[in-house]
Amino acid sequence: MIFQLILFASAIFLYIKIAKPYLLYLKYKKYGNGSFFPIIGEIYEQDKDLKQHYNADYSIQHSLDKDPNQKIFVTNLGYSVKLRLIEPEIIKEFFLKSEYYEKDQTFIQNMKRFLHSGIVFSEGQLWKDSRKLFSPAFHFDYIQKLAPLVNDITDKIFDQAIKNKQLQNFDPIAQIQEITGRVIIASFFGEVIDEDKFQGLTIIQSLSHIINKLGNQTYSFLYFLFGSAYFQLGITQEERKFNRFMTDFNEYLLQKIHKQIESMQLELSTKGQIQNPCILAQLISTNQINQISIDQLFQNFKTFYIAGMDTTGHLLGMTTYYVSQNKEIYAKLQSEIDNNKDQSAHGLSKLPYLNAVIKETLRFYGPGNILFDRIAIKDHELAGIPIKKGTLVTPYAMTMQRNAKYFTDPHSYNPSRWLEKQQNDLHTYAYIPFSAGQRNCIGQHLALLESRIILNKFFQMFDFTCSQDYKLIMSYTFLSEPVNPLPLKLTLRKQ
Repeated sequence: MIFQLILFASAIFLYIKIAKPYLLYLKYKKYGNGSFFPIIGEIYEQDKDLKQHYNADYSIQHSLDKDPNQKIFVTNLGYSVKLRLIEPEIIKEFFLKSEYYEKDQTFIQNMKRFLHSGIVFSEGQLWKDSRKLFSPAFHFDYIQKLAPLVNDITDKIFDQAIKNKQLQNFDPIAQIQEITGRVIIASFFGEVIDEDKFQGLTIIQSLSHIINKLGNQTYSFLYFLFGSAYFQLGITQEERKFNRFMTDFNEYLLQKIHKQIESMQLELSTKGQIQNPCILAQLISTNQINQISIDQLFQNFKTFYIAGMDTTGHLLGMTTYYVSQNKEIYAKLQSEIDNNKDQSAHGLSKLPYLNAVIKETLRFYGPGNILFDRIAIKDHELAGIPIKKGTLVTPYAMTMQRNAKYFTDPHSYNPSRWLEKQQNDLHTYAYIPFSAGQRNCIGQHLALLESRIILNKFFQMFDFTCSQDYKLIMSYTFLSEPVNPLPLKLTLRKQ
C-alpha cells in the first residue's frame, strides 16, 4: 500500500512538474520554434552553447537565422514554460500590456538578497514612487552637468593605470567599471566616498565582489535546485564568510550615507544651499528626503550603482575589443576623434562615427539586451497568441537585433550601418538596447554621456591592440561577459 502511494505521488509530481509544462510547451510551439529540456531548460542550452561555440548566447543570437519572421521562441526555465519575444510588433504589444505581468523571481531572488527593493526590482506603487522621485536626477539637462565630473574621473583612472604600469595588460572592463562606479557614487552623494577601505577593499571593489559572487551563485546547479535559500543558510564556511561580508558591508556603507546626509543638511541650514548638485543634494534641498526612508534611499543607490557601473563598464570594455579586431573601424574612429575640435559633451554627441560605434555595440552585444523575465499574472493574448497565467514572457532584444530582416549581415560588427539611411527607417521596437515602455532604463542618458567621454579620452591617450592568442569566451555571472579578462596592450600616444 505504501509503495503504491509513493508511486502515485511520484506520478502526480512528474505530471505537474514535467508533463504539464511540456504539454503547454507543445501548444505554444505551433506559434514558433522551440526547445524543451526537462527541469534544466535554457540552462542546458547555455551550457551546450558554451562548450560548442564558446558563447553561452549563441543559440539566442542565431534563433532567427532560418526564419526571420518568427514571433516567439518557446523554451522552459525549470518547471515553467518561457516565451522569448523576438518580433517588434509583439514586443510592442507586450510593453503596452505591462499590467498583465510582474517580474519573475527565479533569477533575481539572489540579487535581492543585496539589492532588496531598489527601483529595478520593485513593482506597483513602490516602483512608481521611486521612478517619480529619482527621474529628475536622470533628466537629460541635469546629466549634461556631470560631464566635467566624468572627464575628471576618467583622467584620474587612466593616469593611475599609467603610474601603476598597467598598460601592458590592461583590463578595459575592470578599469572602466572603476570610472563608472566612481561617477555613480559622486553623482549620487556628491563626492567619491571610497577613500576608506572595508576589509582591505574600496567601496567599488566591495560592491563588485558582492555582485559577482551573487551572480556566480545564481548560475550554479545548487541555486537551480534550491534557490537563494540554500546560500542564505550559509551551509559552507565560504558561504557563511560571504554572508557576513555582505551584512557588515551594508552596515558600513549605510553609516557613510547617514554622515553624508547630516553634512548636507548642515550645509543647507548654515549656507542656504548645497553647493554640489548631486541626487542626494536635490532630495534634501526640495525636502523630498522626507518622502523616502533611508533604507529605500540606500537600496536604490545600490541598484543604480550596480546597474550603472556593471552595464556601462561591459559596454565600453567590449567596444574596445570589437574595435581592436577591425583595423578599418579602428582607423575611422581614431581619425574622427583626432579631428574633432569640440570636446564638450554636446560636441561629442555630434560625432557620427563615435555614436555609430556605441550604437553598434549596443546592438551586437548590449549588456541589457536580455531583460528580466516577466511572469503572466492572468490569461490574455499577445498578437493572437493565447498567454496562460504563470507563463514566463520576456522580450529578447539580443535575438531581434540579430535579425537579417532589419539588419544586413547581422552577425558582423559594422558601425557604418548606423550611417546608412535604411537604419533610420527601423521599426521603433526593432532596436531597444535600453528596453522600452514605462520601465525603460532611467539611466540611459548617463550611460551615453559616459560612453562618449570615456571612449573619446581612451582613443586620445592610447594606441591599443588585443593579444592575437586571446580567445573570446562569453558566459554569465550577472551579465554575459568574457570568461577571461580582455588583455589589451596599450601604448601612450604623442599628445
